[in-house]
Amino acid sequence: FNNRFDGLLTVETKQRQGYRDHNKSSRVGVYANGGWRISQSLGTRVYLNYINNNRQLPGSLTREQYREDPDQAGTNALKGDFQIDVEAFRVASKTSWQIDERQSLELGVSYEKQRLYHPIVADFSVPGVPDQFIAFDGLLIETDHHDIGSMVRYENQIGNHNLLFGANYRVGWVDGKQFGNDHGHPGGLQQLIDQDADTLQAYAMDRWNIGAGDWTLVPAIQLINANRELNNTAVDDFGVRTKNHTKDHYFGVNPRLGALYHVQRGFDLFANVSRLYEPPTFFVLRNSATGAPLDAMSGTVVEVGTRGNHALPRANSTWGWNLALYYAWIKNEILTVRDPQTQQFVTSNADKTVHAGLESMIQARIAIDTQGVHAIAPQLSLSVNDFRFNGDAAFRDNYLPSAPRYVLRGQVLYRNTYGFYAGPTFDVLGKRYADFANSYKIDPYALLGFLAGWSNDQVSVYVQLENLLDENYVATNSVRTDLSAPAAAAAANVLNPGSPLAVYGGVILRFW
Repeated sequence: FNNRFDGLLTVETKQRQGYRDHNKSSRVGVYANGGWRISQSLGTRVYLNYINNNRQLPGSLTREQYREDPDQAGTNALKGDFQIDVEAFRVASKTSWQIDERQSLELGVSYEKQRLYHPIVADFSVPGVPDQFIAFDGLLIETDHHDIGSMVRYENQIGNHNLLFGANYRVGWVDGKQFGNDHGHPGGLQQLIDQDADTLQAYAMDRWNIGAGDWTLVPAIQLINANRELNNTAVDDFGVRTKNHTKDHYFGVNPRLGALYHVQRGFDLFANVSRLYEPPTFFVLRNSATGAPLDAMSGTVVEVGTRGNHALPRANSTWGWNLALYYAWIKNEILTVRDPQTQQFVTSNADKTVHAGLESMIQARIAIDTQGVHAIAPQLSLSVNDFRFNGDAAFRDNYLPSAPRYVLRGQVLYRNTYGFYAGPTFDVLGKRYADFANSYKIDPYALLGFLAGWSNDQVSVYVQLENLLDENYVATNSVRTDLSAPAAAAAANVLNPGSPLAVYGGVILRFW
């Protein structure tokens, strides 16, 4: 409007039956933003979002259930009517000021509220056993989450130095109740929830171009100051209330040094070394065995890599790549592990772990005619993960569970300059474990798909087929942490089956 005001409103609604039993979901969302260009150098934008998302959870299956019928829901999920219902509202604002040709300033604030209704654990009742002997009558969480955030970011170009200073500050609190789970309805009151957290992150960075610009050094530093406090109140079957208070303060300094070398046009090398420091959230603040606050996770990360792109001899033909190798030495990673003294699983800080791996991507457009109208466009991404304990007293050098050894995804599309594309897609995922003892192995899988579409400046149309061969596979898994043994039992319900053959399509229309 008059080149000073603009806005966008998006309304969505989704209804999904789900490919498994007890897997229905519905979602309504409203997303709006409006901008005001106050002057040539100053502008502000306001964002409003509302989401109401209700989803049934089918639960995990045992290996026997998975082989019998991967589309069925877990026994406990049906018994406890597992679901997660979230109603969220968010308002935010961001103001940008281009002070002059060298300096800019950004300011932002936000507030978000989420209401959670979450029956997630079924009771352990046994037919014929009186209720007073039931060990646990399930869990239903009903809480309100509040988050207030703010940010400031200042940038200044001084000679060969591109300086950046900023800070983020967030305050969050959770209040509500936890009940027993009476078939998806609140049972007896178990706990009153009162949790508070705040985190301040301040940072400074310099992108320093050296010499003729072939080298760029990137020194940086981050300061983290965080507070976590739990004031939960446990309520027993007789109504007796017991206050559980846990509080701790966390402070960390994270230096970083990076370097970028511009070998030639379209070819760069990069490397960096940095310290990491991450305080626990208040959801995992307390050690399960001792009740003491957990330590923050810390460590050192080294990364080296290369990226670039080049033209190929044929018309309209290019190829590009991005490759990074990283290695992280981590102390006090927060895991649910077995205490070597008590031989029980608890949420605690692991002694030492390693996260290492490779992240890579290669893509190209290879013309198959001399004019470059028709082309083959392959795209391939590969991740290799080596996440493990490092000389742990209980788990030695075992792999951390859930992380697959590798993930390979790609597509090979035919494309033309008229906007049409079509071709196969594929997903390959390596083996992973469901326990810290590495005794419960989940098999790798490979899926084939197909993607086709057409677009111009006004219209985009696409259709996508996933799992074209209708394979059975485990998409995700939970980590079994039985108190009695470090290994997941063969009958553990830890498997979440993936989607069968599915077809998706869409149309996008642009009116201006």
